Amino acid sequence: MNTRNWDACTVDSSSLGELAELGGVVSGKDNEVANESFLKWQYYDNPAGDVLIWVARDKDNSKLAGSYSVIPIRMKINDKIVTGSLSMNTQTHPNYRKQGIFKTLAK
Repeated sequence: MNTRNWDACTVDSSSLGELAELGGVVSGKDNEVANESFLKWQYYDNPAGDVLIWVARDKDNSKLAGSYSVIPIRMKINDKIVTGSLSMNTQTHPNYRKQGIFKTLAK
């Protein structure tokens, strides 16, 4: 696919299966990001709060073309506990690479 045929949007926990499927394509079926239970733990069992997930969704077939996830993380800076963010599990399906998905979703 050479032209951009996707839209950026957010998703919630109901899309964990799709995210795991994308993880299998991008990183291999045995990788943790291809495991829906792992993603649930990583994204929604986080004591600092839930994940924010942006995806690129194909306009024709609604399949995920890419994803960008950010979780809250607590850290200690100069003896003060602050909440920051950690970007993780950024993925682009091989058929959609070099179309600006990462840059678009990160913005």
